[in-house]
Amino acid sequence: MPRSPEKSYCLVQPSLDPIDPKILKVAFRAVGELVDNDARILSADAFGILADRLSAQTARTVANELAKAGIAMEIVNEQHIPTLPDPHTMRRGACSPEAFIATDSLGRDIPLNWSQVAILAVGMVPIRETKRVARTRYKRPLGPLGARISMGTGLIGAAGGFGAAVAAGYIQSMYAGPEREISIRYKRQSRGLLDIFVDCEPYRYRIWADKFNFAYLDQRISRKRIENVAQLVGDLTTYATAAALNRGAVAIRQDGLEATFAYPSRHAFEEETIWLLYKFGLSRPRPWSWLQS
Repeated sequence: MPRSPEKSYCLVQPSLDPIDPKILKVAFRAVGELVDNDARILSADAFGILADRLSAQTARTVANELAKAGIAMEIVNEQHIPTLPDPHTMRRGACSPEAFIATDSLGRDIPLNWSQVAILAVGMVPIRETKRVARTRYKRPLGPLGARISMGTGLIGAAGGFGAAVAAGYIQSMYAGPEREISIRYKRQSRGLLDIFVDCEPYRYRIWADKFNFAYLDQRISRKRIENVAQLVGDLTTYATAAALNRGAVAIRQDGLEATFAYPSRHAFEEETIWLLYKFGLSRPRPWSWLQS
């Protein structure tokens, strides 16, 4: 269903503190658009934006009910919520005291001043991967009366009285040979993800921990990729002192290699970044073209 921006509102949290689903249930029961199950889902997956695509009346009613419980909400027209630029996957890069070096798909090094790094977002996100599995099946042929013919039995008996030559010819004509079947299997696993937002194209560099070349770490490189991500984030936070950080990056800056911050979904990971962009835009100029609406 297409959105109607003029009539579509969202509830923005003042902080990233989780909200008790019991409190949400009470607030949602005051409106018709939201139900108890929405309270359970949104309390677990809300990372800055509690709910979106609400009518103005529903947003006001829920906000008033939550205010009674001491929880403030900001009602925002979705037109004023920034959208994320498309991610540009980066497989190699480096950090130096002078610049962040982004290596593009052609192997060219692009130096960026640390003042250009605006937001660092890192975390473990669950990913559902699909795998195509092929196997070959051999079907036994059908006899004249529809019964399966066993290749280990006598041909005359299996053919129901036909001569051996006739039976052999029948089997030859009915046996279609091997059949190749393709099945889809799903696997869910957590992967380390890092988004680096800068103030020039492509605006958003994305690093998957299991696909990135951490050679620049040299003697610091670890066999555990998540530790390599932590060291990369440590370098980024050391040099990009003006960048806004998501909770995953804050955890790594505070606790180092031992820190991991898991998000319940990629949607939650990206929603927190949208929340940071929104809050960032309230207090600072918005020079980036993707934020302009």
